[in-house]
Amino acid sequence: MMHNVCYISLIRRKSDYCWFSPPNLNILALARKLVAGLTGAAICHSFATALSPADIDQSGFDPGETPAFGVFARDSLCAMASYQIWEPRIAHITVATHPKFRCQGYGRKAVSALAEHAFARKLILQYRALATNENSLKLGDSLGFDHYCSTIYARLQPS
Repeated sequence: MMHNVCYISLIRRKSDYCWFSPPNLNILALARKLVAGLTGAAICHSFATALSPADIDQSGFDPGETPAFGVFARDSLCAMASYQIWEPRIAHITVATHPKFRCQGYGRKAVSALAEHAFARKLILQYRALATNENSLKLGDSLGFDHYCSTIYARLQPS
């Protein structure tokens, strides 16, 4: 059995460094870099339990991936963004938002904090989402990412 998915890749180029400005969000939440260790791992794994298998698959969420930034409201982790380095200089972004906090700006704030970190390291940002995930594509667009390419993947599954 074959399952096809189409990803849309959005990218921010080096020339964008000078004008990228994280949005001024009107949410009372703090974005901070998540630290490795038992406390950080416990927070991330607890957050992961609120996500469905489809959420994890579509977002690329990995609780152990660093660097990672979380957005908190009180003591609750609302959204988390991280990136992997695709050599030599691509920061491949992943973001997941707790179901109770979606479409409220938390994911946007997490990606903004992450983007600032990646830009400081002179990385090129790549934001990729399923073509059918309208909310994720809107998030990338709202942060100024431009369409770069579309990729079709075929996943083979045992029948």
